Amino acid sequence: MPDPQRIDVSRNKATNITNFCTANQIKIGSHLRARISEPDFATEVIEHVVQKALNQVPGAKDLVRTVAKLDGSKTEIERKFLNHITECFGTWFLEMKLGHQITEIEARTNPIRSAFARNKAKSCDIRSRDTSEIDRYVEIKDHSVDFERMRRSGLRGFPPATNLEKRKWLERKLKESFAKGANILLVRTSVWMRRNGQQSVEDSILDILGKHQRISANHVKIRVNFTVPAWFEATYLIKRTAHVKVTVEKA
Repeated sequence: MPDPQRIDVSRNKATNITNFCTANQIKIGSHLRARISEPDFATEVIEHVVQKALNQVPGAKDLVRTVAKLDGSKTEIERKFLNHITECFGTWFLEMKLGHQITEIEARTNPIRSAFARNKAKSCDIRSRDTSEIDRYVEIKDHSVDFERMRRSGLRGFPPATNLEKRKWLERKLKESFAKGANILLVRTSVWMRRNGQQSVEDSILDILGKHQRISANHVKIRVNFTVPAWFEATYLIKRTAHVKVTVEKA
């Protein structure tokens, strides 16, 4: 049975989103309208970005505007909307789970250039300050949205890819993050469906890794056949209810 207190909190957050958009003359499109009419976790993470915008965090208002404006039923529009929700989720995760402070969010008018970038034209998704007051550059990816079959089908849950496909995808995203100079890569993991129902949270988080070494309950290590920069901290595989830190080393 749904928690009535959580439903009330979500409704309050939905109201905050509506009020912010009204005050800033941001039109609410069909996708966001559907979310805030039936508040859920997406409502919570979008409202978190609204709070960043109210606190004048550069790029936050642009992200809210981008999420709000998407309208229509085309597959590519749905994919874009889900991708932006993941950016909001990443913002929420960094502050609520890792204790970071968001200092910038990428926008067309606010590129985030890392001093570590190999490609100086590339921009990271977020700049945050960690608990040691060190600036971190962060990339955010959604496995189920960014994966090739999602682009074709428009579905968020679909038959599992092979372990090799999933691991190759992760390694490509790691290399892209290195090129941008990101210290952290956040990966929202896929909604893999099995014949006997959905996987456990832990299984679905670790499903993308293939071979790995467990360090603790929520920390694992993987080895790759390419160089990992010394300034790269970790990948985090994230879901609403759990996350796993993934240390990456050269084999």
